[in-house]
Amino acid sequence: MMLLKLLLALTLNVALLAWLLPWLRRQWREAPRPLRRVLLPALALRLLIGGLGGLHLRGDAAGMSSVARDFTFSKIWVDLGQALPVFLGTTYVHDDTKVFNDFSNTFFFIKTMAVLNLASGGLDWLNGLYLSLFTFVGCWILARTLARRW
Repeated sequence: MMLLKLLLALTLNVALLAWLLPWLRRQWREAPRPLRRVLLPALALRLLIGGLGGLHLRGDAAGMSSVARDFTFSKIWVDLGQALPVFLGTTYVHDDTKVFNDFSNTFFFIKTMAVLNLASGGLDWLNGLYLSLFTFVGCWILARTLARRW
């Protein structure tokens, strides 16, 4: 089982790099000069902040990370058949005390973190890097779109 987790994590990380490196190269070529100068420094800064932020989680971040880790390692890896309806559904009961339901942002984020845990092995700092990367990509696309429109 440990080998399977490791192989899945490696596959997901290689797939992310296989997407990211060509995307970065394309963005570098297509960006106007003012944006090109900030692409790599902004990405590096965003990743640094995200990685450092993931080292010491507190409050809601720690709680959601804990629930997502539990969902990943005690539900998805144990019995995917039972985890899939919960993942695709709208209700999840955690420790008989917390109920996540409907389409709340918290429940959606926990599902997102559960998927990220498959690639990160549940490491909070690595999840912070992933979230920072995805945030950066979204902001970069927004900045490029606004620069093109205006």
